[in-house]
Amino acid sequence: MNNPLIPGMNGFGAGVLGFAGLIVWAFFCLLALAVVIGLIFLLVRFLLVGTHAAQIYIAKNQPATPVAPVQPQGPVTPAPAEPAPPAASSVVPPAAPVAPSETPAATTSPAPAARTTRAPSRPRTPRTPKNGTAAE
Repeated sequence: MNNPLIPGMNGFGAGVLGFAGLIVWAFFCLLALAVVIGLIFLLVRFLLVGTHAAQIYIAKNQPATPVAPVQPQGPVTPAPAEPAPPAASSVVPPAAPVAPSETPAATTSPAPAARTTRAPSRPRTPRTPKNGTAAE
């Protein structure tokens, strides 16, 4: 290769400057590859974290859906109109009624309030400045 701008290059190949240019080119290619890999890594991380955060948000803030009653699959047979009389040997006298002592506690716990705000203990009154003039 004959380059008139570089003296001493008369058909001896690329020379020392060509090799130095190859090294500089390879360095910048590796740098560009590292930047592209880093950007792809950050994009994938952002999408994964964002997706997980969105799933948590939806699970936390989704309104409760009412449960539909289960319908029987087969034909429904009516209950007998009159119960059969018990056998003579298995007659058990009815138990004596027990007087309720106190009202039982609620069987279901109330739903917790989303956020409760505490009422101020006393109303706030405006303060006047110490020098006696009202602030404008």
